[in-house]
Amino acid sequence: TTTRYTYPSSINSNSGSFSSWIRSANTILTSTEQGLNRLRNISQYINDALLKHQLNNIPSITLLLHNIYDIIEDRLTVVLNQECTRYQVHFERLSLDEYAQMVKLIENFISNINGYDKKYNSRPLKTFLQTQTSKFLTHFHDERKQRVAQTLDNEQWKQVPVPRSIQNSVDELFNLSSSINPNSSETLIIDNENFVLSNSALHLFMLVLDYCSCAQLLVSSSVNDIDHRLIELLKLFNSKTCQLVLGAGAVKLGKIKTISAKILAITCRCLQFIKIILPKIRAHFDQLQTLSESPSTISSISSAKQFEQLIKLYSEHTDEIHGKLISIIESTFGDTLSSYEVRAPMPSDCFRTLVTRHITSFYNAVARIVSPSDLILLFTRLNSIFKQLLAKRLRQLRIANDGGPQHGLLTSDLLYYIKQVQSFPGLEMLELHVDEIWTTN
Repeated sequence: TTTRYTYPSSINSNSGSFSSWIRSANTILTSTEQGLNRLRNISQYINDALLKHQLNNIPSITLLLHNIYDIIEDRLTVVLNQECTRYQVHFERLSLDEYAQMVKLIENFISNINGYDKKYNSRPLKTFLQTQTSKFLTHFHDERKQRVAQTLDNEQWKQVPVPRSIQNSVDELFNLSSSINPNSSETLIIDNENFVLSNSALHLFMLVLDYCSCAQLLVSSSVNDIDHRLIELLKLFNSKTCQLVLGAGAVKLGKIKTISAKILAITCRCLQFIKIILPKIRAHFDQLQTLSESPSTISSISSAKQFEQLIKLYSEHTDEIHGKLISIIESTFGDTLSSYEVRAPMPSDCFRTLVTRHITSFYNAVARIVSPSDLILLFTRLNSIFKQLLAKRLRQLRIANDGGPQHGLLTSDLLYYIKQVQSFPGLEMLELHVDEIWTTN
């Protein structure tokens, strides 16, 4: 009742066309499935005849049929590879969509065969898919690791515009609506918070989306593997960024002249952006894990721990950058205050230099880049350093909190310092507590 089984020979081609290969593979698998259906029907007729004559030999016939399935699947793997040679198709170099199309075709064949015979568990084709998927993911991952390394090596740590497509992806990730420029924006926005980002951070985000898509398309078999590889990529970005910026590797490569406060601030913001999306990425993989053919509680727990460790690493790196930012201005404060003399006119040249040159320059470098909370944090720490260094200088000058003439002049300088610092946008409410200079050890 079915059409005659045919096996069309493939046309020799050097076009390297995946579309030609997938058409050929589809024809081969469809024809094979038709042949297996007839084979299954024949075995059923034999079983029925044996039962009719009360000769129950079904187990041995079933076993024989399953052995034939295995032999046919073994042969199919050879034929599919031969077709790859004919069409110059390399599975590991396929695009993600192409590879997912190939996997779906073979998985559908396996599902159909197993559906017809519940007792049969496909082995050769599943092994074939596992082997090819491992090769594909290795190439997929190595290629993206190389891209991250190259992008970071060429990074100049400058702000770049954020394409609308990336903002849309972030909005979708966080279930947000956005009303920014339809083409691009100077910053990326998450919950009304602006992120000034470099090219490498935007590039990394696009690669992260690749891994999310890969896991979604290969959800039946490879979620855990892709998850672990993504974590490795994110660790690579963090460690190499640390090496290039905190370790001044970018200066040695000649990409930038010096590690400025602005570069540190942009780097910090990039890391904070990646850190804030990590819980969303983890939730995506957790959801896919539940849809996997073989969900693993152990793998899920391991993944959760790795994501937690990753968030900790990014947090520690951010704290190190904050420390580096503080150290940049701390030495300047020390040099300036070491020559401070409490004498008229007020405000003194020392305090004018400290505020108008050093503090203002630092504020202008970082204020537009760091978050409002980080701006307050940085200036709180700078103010603490200022009080410690000033207290040390006052002890050297033997100036006491006695209400005398020099104390009055110092008070005038301090009021000038307070007024100027609190005049910066975002620092209006910053508590400076300058009286602590008399109790600072």
